[in-house]
Amino acid sequence: MSNKIAIVTGASRGLGKNAVEKLADQGVDVILTYHSQREEADSIVRAVQAKGGKAAALQLDVGDSKSFTAFAAQVKTLLADIWQRDSFDFLVNNAGIGLGVPFAEVSEEQFDLLMNIHLKGPLFLTQKTAAADCRRWPHSQRLYWPNAFLSAGLFSVCGDERRDGSSHQVSGERAGRARHPRQYSGARGD
Repeated sequence: MSNKIAIVTGASRGLGKNAVEKLADQGVDVILTYHSQREEADSIVRAVQAKGGKAAALQLDVGDSKSFTAFAAQVKTLLADIWQRDSFDFLVNNAGIGLGVPFAEVSEEQFDLLMNIHLKGPLFLTQKTAAADCRRWPHSQRLYWPNAFLSAGLFSVCGDERRDGSSHQVSGERAGRARHPRQYSGARGD
């Protein structure tokens, strides 16, 4: 892949950082986002540039959908300034959080936070940044939502299915209940 540009959310560490590194190795330039770890994001930008690629970092709170219009404008400006383009090729909705709270103790506010970051945010971010480009991407083949796969029962970090449940709605919670019934309220576990 060459002359391609990807946006990767939640890319200052973990899976997002790894995605940026792999994309850069394939010759894909990257706009990466971070929530609060600017230094880490800037370090990743420098690493991509050291490999001969182009990269930029933008702050983004995926849980704040009201900020997406301004974010989309920032993306358009970067695309024009750095790449002399008005569109990108890939969107990797990777940003996410885990609460580390037992199922029986999750509050409504925590649940809403998870849903905003794992479901509502990626949906409306995609709408704001990629809706026009989706028409030229057959079958949405260029949109990736990796945290959704964590919850499909295919992979999970033992004891952290609460994050998975928000990523793929109910199926992750069901998978978690099946594997770790004692963690969940009302489960007998015998």
